Amino acid sequence: MGPIGMHLIKLSPSATMPAVASPDLVHRDGEIFTAGILIDRINASGGFNGITHTRWHDHRFGDVVDEDIYDQFTLEKPLEGYIVQDDKVAHYVSPVSCVDPNEHAERTILLIDFTPSRPAINLDGID
Repeated sequence: MGPIGMHLIKLSPSATMPAVASPDLVHRDGEIFTAGILIDRINASGGFNGITHTRWHDHRFGDVVDEDIYDQFTLEKPLEGYIVQDDKVAHYVSPVSCVDPNEHAERTILLIDFTPSRPAINLDGID
């Protein structure tokens, strides 16, 4: 294993505008593994995670057929999380809105990606 990247992502909707993750599509990150750990969720609705078949990379989540949705869940409590193997699945996070539009809202998650320090070596066919 090589470098580990850590990214703190905060989605803060306004009373009238949801906060949208980038990209707002089913996607893959390009690392070997990506983990997400919820840090905080305040007055937030939405922000569910969807895990799908890789064929849905770069498509809208609403277009994914039910049999290709492997899991769909919402992280609700701090330190809840998930990890995906990027070459096996694609993933998505939905927009975040305010429960009470008169109050501050946010969903903060720590993303951790694991990248190899060197490319994998294919040993298929070597005796």
